[in-house]
Amino acid sequence: MKTRQLYTTLLGNYNKDRYRFEFKSAGTRNNALKLLERSGFDYDLVEDLTGYVVQLPKSSKYAQILKNSLP
Repeated sequence: MKTRQLYTTLLGNYNKDRYRFEFKSAGTRNNALKLLERSGFDYDLVEDLTGYVVQLPKSSKYAQILKNSLP
């Protein structure tokens, strides 16, 4: 599967406000992961966001840059 076709297939699961793919069921997620593997993509499945979250006060120098990263 070509990259553009793969992206189009997975696009319905992309949350543009959170900049990530989100799947409503384990089956949907597993199908997407199989498509990625078959197309030669490596992925990191993140279920616990603890190590990826940065929390800054709104008045912080970098708050504007991170405003859309995660709620």
